[in-house]
Amino acid sequence: TEAALAQYQQLLERQPTFAKAHFKIADHLEQMGQIDQAIAHFQQAVAHDSNNPWWHQRWGCALMKQGQHKDAIAIFQAATHHPKPIPSIYFHLGQALTYRYQFQPAIDAFQQAIALDPNQPWWHYELGKISAIMGDTTTAIMAYQAAIHLAPDVFEFQRKLGETLAAHGQIDTAIFHLRQAIELDPNEFNTYFFLGQALMQTGVFQEAQLCFSQALERNPGHKPSKDWLQRSIAKQN
Repeated sequence: TEAALAQYQQLLERQPTFAKAHFKIADHLEQMGQIDQAIAHFQQAVAHDSNNPWWHQRWGCALMKQGQHKDAIAIFQAATHHPKPIPSIYFHLGQALTYRYQFQPAIDAFQQAIALDPNQPWWHYELGKISAIMGDTTTAIMAYQAAIHLAPDVFEFQRKLGETLAAHGQIDTAIFHLRQAIELDPNEFNTYFFLGQALMQTGVFQEAQLCFSQALERNPGHKPSKDWLQRSIAKQN
């Protein structure tokens, strides 16, 4: 509240090194959308009390909001040296490294986060995405499967697993997960497109055409769907 903020500001006037006051002010400023000012107070909080990894995390995440990913990486890495680092530090480190295209270190960070807390589905999902970028489809598939095991009703998990399985030649299983994704979000055109491609590989041309048509209904300018629709009609004939 404004009253609490004023109280902490008064405390800082009397005791400028009071770390908790800096953190509380930073928290309030961030909620108000004043990110740069919040970053300055997070920095002061950590400078006066470096033993709280949660404060490092909040500082690093605020830096990421401002696109300062290199600085965020340094903050998160510093927090990993805490005697009891929090698992989410490694997850946010992985995200920041990904923004800097440092994919292998990002994978290492995501894997460390998962090792410390394996029950976070989005951490498995992010590991899967970066593993796929690196061409490690086996790890990507396992990561997406782990995410789905923890949260089966998330559209992104089902679609990404379906896409990756299809690219890996596991067509029947890919079709199952792409159908699941469509049930969860029937408005995403790309899922129909990938399902149509997978169905064509099994020779189910009529349903594939319907999928491409559904994709075009949702995105009329999607040229790949137009091309594959014509291709499926030609193959059927």
